[in-house]
Amino acid sequence: MPSLTPLIFILLATVAFTQAPPRPIIGIVTLPSNYDQFPNDSWSYFPASYVKFLESGGAQVIPIQYDLPEDKIIYLLERINGVLFTGGDSAISYPNNTLTRFGKSLNVVVQHVVEQNNNGNYYPIWGTCLGFEAIGILLQRD
Repeated sequence: MPSLTPLIFILLATVAFTQAPPRPIIGIVTLPSNYDQFPNDSWSYFPASYVKFLESGGAQVIPIQYDLPEDKIIYLLERINGVLFTGGDSAISYPNNTLTRFGKSLNVVVQHVVEQNNNGNYYPIWGTCLGFEAIGILLQRD
C-alpha cells in the first residue's frame, strides 16, 4: 500500500501557499455634515450601515471625502474597484444649476467611472436614493 505522507504534504503545502482571492475595495463618498455640532466645513460622514452592507459581501471600504481636491479623488479612484454613493440630504446643485462642492466631487467620480467603463475596464458604481438621483442628474449634464 502506498504511503499517504507525500499526498498529505502536497495537500498541506497547497493550502498553505494558496491565497484567498483579493477582496474588492469600494469607496464610499462622504456627505457634508448637516449637524450643528459638526459644521460641514470641517466634517463629513456616511452612515455605518453602508460599510456593514459592503463588508457583508466581502468588500473592504475606504471613505472618499467629498471635499478633497479633484486630483486626490482621482488618485483614490485609480486604486479601488468601485464606488458607492449613499442616500442622504445634501444639495448637488444650486438653483442656478451650478454644482455645489459636493456635486462637483460626485461629478468627478461619475466621469471617472464612465471613462473606465468606456475603456473596457469594469468599474461599478452604486447609488442609493440621493446617490441614484445624483448619478442620473450628472449623466444628463454632459
